[in-house]
Amino acid sequence: MTQFLTPDSQILNYLVFPRFLLEIDNLNETAKILYMILLDRARLSQKNDRWTDENGHVYLFFTIPSLADAMHKSEMTIKTALKALEEKQLIYRKRQGIGRPNRIYVKYPDALPSTDKNLSIRETENCLSERQDLVCQKDRNLSGSKNKKNKYQEKKRWDRGNRIPYGPGSDRKYECKEEESL
Repeated sequence: MTQFLTPDSQILNYLVFPRFLLEIDNLNETAKILYMILLDRARLSQKNDRWTDENGHVYLFFTIPSLADAMHKSEMTIKTALKALEEKQLIYRKRQGIGRPNRIYVKYPDALPSTDKNLSIRETENCLSERQDLVCQKDRNLSGSKNKKNKYQEKKRWDRGNRIPYGPGSDRKYECKEEESL
């Protein structure tokens, strides 16, 4: 059963979705969610001193079967997502030996993008640069010229209307086939 959120409601546990993940091409949603889960676990490791290595880097242990259970995915899907995260250099896995889980180091980009550069069109509509006039959103023509579109659609309809189904003289062939079937 669900309830409406009220000022007295306790917020449930949540995962942080880093904004820079939106900018990464060729990274599927499973890998992004996996990164969120690993980042959440790394934040817990950050609070405990014993989860840092000799270089002061925070690491965590999360076995592939445990990740598969947490995400309700197959182990093969988790392995593929981990490999994609490694290729994008968002995690580093260090082998510990046979029968021991890998250490997972969660990484993040050196230069995080500033939020001002990633504002949407709606968010930037009130941010005017020099010599720029405010244009109402209704007056904007974002999708190209309507006249060009209408002319193209009109030509397309005209071409369809003048087509002959089977080339020149097809009416005769159609009549012949129709007579043969009777």
